[in-house]
This record gives sequence, C-alpha cells and structure tokens, in this order.
Amino acid sequence: MGPNGRIFTVHTEAVVWIWVKNNGPTATVAAEIRDVAGVPSKWGDYFVAEAAWDQKHSATTVIPHEGRRKLKVASVARAPQRGFWFWTSEGGKEVPGWLWWMGDAEIADVRLEVVLTNTSTDHVATCRGRIEIPREPGDSTFELTS
Repeated sequence: MGPNGRIFTVHTEAVVWIWVKNNGPTATVAAEIRDVAGVPSKWGDYFVAEAAWDQKHSATTVIPHEGRRKLKVASVARAPQRGFWFWTSEGGKEVPGWLWWMGDAEIADVRLEVVLTNTSTDHVATCRGRIEIPREPGDSTFELTS
C-alpha cells in the first residue's frame, strides 16, 4: 500500500544485507535492530524486535559451525517514489516495517545497532550500522562497524 492508499509495485534500488558467520558450535541466533536514528520523528523510538533472516520468516535461524546466514536489514526504493524501510519477520512473515516515502530533495543518514543473540548461551554480539541515502538512491551506501 502506498501514499494516499494507492497500491503499486515498488522498484527496489538496493537491499542492505549482513552476512553473519558462526565461528562457534551450531547455534540458534536471534536478530534485532535497535537504537535507530535518522528516521522520521513520527516513527518515535523505532526498533525492529524481530529482524528478518533471508527466506526464514523468523527472527531466529540456526547457523552451523563455520556456517553463514544473511540478515535482511533494509531496502531503498527509487520508484514510483523514493523510499526506505527496515525488514521484519513479525507475524512469521518477511515483510517491510514502517515505510518512509521521501521527497525528491530529501536525503537520509540512518544509524542503527544490530544485536545478535545466541539463544542457547545468551552471548550477545552488537555492531553499529550507517545507511546513507543521497538524492540518487542508486548511490546509497551502508557501513558496519563492530
């Protein structure tokens, strides 16, 4: 559903993915996105309690020793309107969270924290991310630091 209740197809310019590698024993890993800044103020204290693992439709996934899984974080759209959203797996489905439909001149500098929890040991790993969306969505960048 788009602006003014219209239904349309979104043309995605970029998807932010994070590859998560498990260096320990096989584990079930939960993912959250916290401490989000740089989004519209009407979003309030925004976070994604149940982040989306690629094709898993769940906030948790099993990662074997030395295995890798993709965490689907966010998307940037270019048409029919510039837009941005985080992905969530709430309700057992991989769906977009709140949508930010951006004006032509609007730019974004979104900051976030990715929290990964081994549900068996309660070991937590965090990292900080930054998504910059300039006027041309195809020039968007994502950086991640531990």
